[in-house]
Amino acid sequence: MVIVIALTTQGQDSLKCPRYVCVEPAARPGSIEELWEKEMVRYMKIIVDKFGLPFDSTWQPRVSFVETQYYAAQYNQVSKSFTITKWYRPVLPRDSGSNFVANLVSHELGNALAEQRAYSKFCKMWPDTMVWKYGSERQRFAQKILSEGVAEYFGYLVTGGLKTDSLYRHLPNKERNCVWNPSLWMYNGGYWTVKPILDTFGIRGLDYIIRNTKFPGIDYNLRKWAKKYQEKAFKELSQ
Repeated sequence: MVIVIALTTQGQDSLKCPRYVCVEPAARPGSIEELWEKEMVRYMKIIVDKFGLPFDSTWQPRVSFVETQYYAAQYNQVSKSFTITKWYRPVLPRDSGSNFVANLVSHELGNALAEQRAYSKFCKMWPDTMVWKYGSERQRFAQKILSEGVAEYFGYLVTGGLKTDSLYRHLPNKERNCVWNPSLWMYNGGYWTVKPILDTFGIRGLDYIIRNTKFPGIDYNLRKWAKKYQEKAFKELSQ
């Protein structure tokens, strides 16, 4: 059975790169993987309805389950598919009794949508793998904050918003704080950083973040530079 995500691509820029495709095979009909993929299609439609940016109409979400303790779910930039820890396999997100699994899946869909936009609009992978390989530690921090923030934004579009008033305090303001619970400050601090940009400017805001993955400053006060990044984005996007 083929899962079709025939979401309109009207207004989407023509692809400048080779076709963006998932290389994983379709799930076996009736399998738990197929049920998860159908659930992901439902979340994709929610994201499209709320944000207005379609997923690539030729791409279909593919899911595989793996035994790992290093992550709960992951979007693979090479295969354009998703891997999820096998502990979540028996329970579909809608049946989990909480928003956690739904947010987890929607977060990874956000990673896919942002990369699809980067691929079609700017002919690049996003987050940029060259930054992971060759960028400075602070450049990697900035890209991680912004990319995880974007993914969190799309995750919360599906499961409901998160109050951001105090989340900026999760961002480190000195080097030694960067080693403390990085997942917390990268995800929550990233969400705090990008949410006002995406709320205000929508797709233009996402394009700005994709093009600008460096913070204005060069020290480890990521709290200050995230705020400066917001201010710079608003100034440039308002012109």
